[in-house]
Amino acid sequence: MEDLSGADIDRGAPRVCAALADALKRDRDAYNARFAQARRRWRHLDGGAFAEHLADNLSPIVDAVAAVQPARVDAVVQGLYGLSLQYVARHWLGPKSRQPYLNRLWREQLPKLSSFVAQEPVAVARALTVAARSIGGRSEGERARVWMKRLVEIAAAHPKDCAAFDTVLDVGKVLAWRCGMAHYRASALAVWRGLSDELRYQSLILSPPDDGALLDVATRPGLDALDAAFANPWFHPARHRPGALRVSEEVPDALSIQSVGGFAGFGYDFHAPPRVIALGEELFAVDGERWFRIFADAFGTSLRAVEPRANDAPRLSDAELARLEKWKSAALALEPNLGDATSAALLPSTLALTVPHSHRVFLVS
Repeated sequence: MEDLSGADIDRGAPRVCAALADALKRDRDAYNARFAQARRRWRHLDGGAFAEHLADNLSPIVDAVAAVQPARVDAVVQGLYGLSLQYVARHWLGPKSRQPYLNRLWREQLPKLSSFVAQEPVAVARALTVAARSIGGRSEGERARVWMKRLVEIAAAHPKDCAAFDTVLDVGKVLAWRCGMAHYRASALAVWRGLSDELRYQSLILSPPDDGALLDVATRPGLDALDAAFANPWFHPARHRPGALRVSEEVPDALSIQSVGGFAGFGYDFHAPPRVIALGEELFAVDGERWFRIFADAFGTSLRAVEPRANDAPRLSDAELARLEKWKSAALALEPNLGDATSAALLPSTLALTVPHSHRVFLVS
């Protein structure tokens, strides 16, 4: 059996900090037994990869905890060792990670949250790892990296407001929406309204150099004005002043087009070219029997699979048909290739279109 307790650190294994090495040596047999048990469950769990993870990712966390609460080192190692076994076996963490940005979360960001990790190591590490993985998705993880960095910045800069980890998580929910997770919009706004005034501003800022309008305490908009402005999903606090975008049934003077979805064979969602349907205030895309809800706002777009809806062919009034045609004409003037639309659906501020031979949904706003 491979000894991963830390006893062989001086014989070529990746080096770990003294606090982690000592903790592993104090309970060598138990840690080796836990590794052996994990190896029986996940036969592909690689001892070398796990040792690298301990040195590269876990060691900085333990070192940071040792600096602020040394009495909690053993509890942190015990908790994060078990979580590490799971995540390395699943290729979430370690040198074989399918989402390498998760390694950066553990190595670079969790040490900066050492006071929280010291108290609830498993809860904190699991919550942030799962959240970052969801935000990063199949991409290179830039969105997750921005989210992690900004969340830690806010927690460090506002220790009184962020004294409880639950508050840090709430800020993280708002930042996830701000990073483009449009399906979080409703829940993020509800959480945002419950934050302290300063955190409400800070959680809307991803890049301080680019979001000066929310940083200047003398000129930034009032929170009530911001809240009201979010009634329009295309309001962006870094680009618009509250009141500049009002919800209206009229076609906006300036339109933009973006798309969501794509062919499942390329890693996206749709197996067949979809059609779009508006039911109430919600947009859906349907590819055969599968339904997806479309979420879109100024921060991003996303699709979420949902159960099929019963009413898939709402009848539009003459006024609604006329308004739909106005929007389609405006979209066609902007992008002629949308002229042969196979389906169209309209909300007060968004037109969704599909075209033949494309697996994307085009959103005009």
